[in-house]
Amino acid sequence: MTKHHTNTYAILSLVFAFVFFPLGFVFGLMALSQIKKTHEQGKGLAIAGIVLSLLPAIIIFLILLGLFAVINSATEKSIPVSNEQIAPSVKQPVSYAMKQNVLIDDIAYKVTRADTFTKMGYLLEKTTNGKFIKVYLDVTNNAKETQQIFTPRFTIVDGQGRRYARVADDIIYIAHPLELGKQINPSVASSGAIVFEVAKDSKDLVLVIRGDWLSVSEVRITLSNIGNVIEDTSLENEQDKMMNKAIEKATEQTDKMMEEAITNSNEQMKDWMHQFE
Repeated sequence: MTKHHTNTYAILSLVFAFVFFPLGFVFGLMALSQIKKTHEQGKGLAIAGIVLSLLPAIIIFLILLGLFAVINSATEKSIPVSNEQIAPSVKQPVSYAMKQNVLIDDIAYKVTRADTFTKMGYLLEKTTNGKFIKVYLDVTNNAKETQQIFTPRFTIVDGQGRRYARVADDIIYIAHPLELGKQINPSVASSGAIVFEVAKDSKDLVLVIRGDWLSVSEVRITLSNIGNVIEDTSLENEQDKMMNKAIEKATEQTDKMMEEAITNSNEQMKDWMHQFE
């Protein structure tokens, strides 16, 4: 009866989850990839290491999100509004179509695609009784200084006037998210996705984009031709690509080391043969 050994990376994943969680997460993914091929033991350890490694990241993210929400709320309350500031100077927001470049406070936004599904994530999964809306954005900074993108800038409004905020932890479940606080340098374009959880009967969806904390600017982009993909697997696909690339590189390095070892061994054999002649 063959006894399978416990995968080394699975053990390292669990250990580093408590020491340095980014490495714990990476070792866990490497362990799962190897276990699929070698059938070693340790799958449970690898999954536990990944989950434990993600917990500190989630906690840090939620703390930052709470701080930004508090700052945003305090800023809005601190701005005095007089009757002279209301009505005449307020402009109704203009609605734009997808794939149009929309400029707001020196930042250009373009919605390139929108999908809907009910399940997303890899290892850690998130489902909904409603539906998720994933919006893909190209963002370009036209200002002369670095700008930052924050979650409160984005909202979805449906035909019934219901407003939906971005899913706070969407960066855990999708590949290439538009990160909270992402820095965009002048004249540099960036791409990313954001996810919203809306009611199942939501229709006529509009993405509302606000300006910075003190800005009153607002634009609306009508979301059309929303694709139904049932499940978002972008994170799984991305991690599989990264893992395959890492394994391929490791294999190349191993082959090179083996070739060098064989060459050195042959040279040593020749030296020994000469000594006996």
